[in-house]
Amino acid sequence: MYLIRDILLIFILAVGGAAALVYFGAFDVSADVPHSPVVYKLLESVRQRSIEVHSADIVVPPLDDEKRVAEGAEHYDAMCAGCHLAPGASETELRRGLYPQPPKLAEVRGLP
Repeated sequence: MYLIRDILLIFILAVGGAAALVYFGAFDVSADVPHSPVVYKLLESVRQRSIEVHSADIVVPPLDDEKRVAEGAEHYDAMCAGCHLAPGASETELRRGLYPQPPKLAEVRGLP
């Protein structure tokens, strides 16, 4: 009986503590201040798992079709290059304001 009570009490204190941190704004979520290593690792884990789960059913189309590759490059230039840069491009104003910095996809290993 005491074990259940103690577990419930710990749970209530943890939820209350988390609520207090949120309410009092104790956790700085601005993009101006780098996250602590623990928070950064947690956010990276959440991001990676989200990508893995939500992309599991995506079928990669054949990439040997020049028309498809050209269309993809057009989409990348319109929607991705501002943050991830185009090959040989320098930093953009938009990219400089992002934290964490998006990877430069043209420089990612394994790409042609």
